[in-house]
Amino acid sequence: MFKKVTLFTIFLVIIVGQLSAQKFYHKIDTVAQQQWADSVFNALTPQERLGQLFMVAAYSNRDQKHVDEIKELIQQYNIGGLIFFQGGPYRQARLNNEYQSVAKVPLAIAMDAEWGVGMRLDSVYDFPK
Repeated sequence: MFKKVTLFTIFLVIIVGQLSAQKFYHKIDTVAQQQWADSVFNALTPQERLGQLFMVAAYSNRDQKHVDEIKELIQQYNIGGLIFFQGGPYRQARLNNEYQSVAKVPLAIAMDAEWGVGMRLDSVYDFPK
């Protein structure tokens, strides 16, 4: 009996080990993507590479002065991304596009929304805490 249970357990572990929640990408895709990333990185100056390490706080509920300051940081220092805090979903989408249009390298966009987007954006549903 113990031998059957042991064999069944080993068999089950092998089968479950073959399942994966992750999608495996084809090698050809990752090679092309790696080549693109390397070409972009190699085209940057050391100062621009340093700028890629920074994410700047951005708000979509502030005035045009704030938008201009963020654009200046993107253009002058080639920052790597933005983290949005307060504002509205449509304004944020518009600003995302506006900021991406002035960036030399595509920006990483993030949001401080550990309880869902409702904690930071107006006119959206809140998730329960």
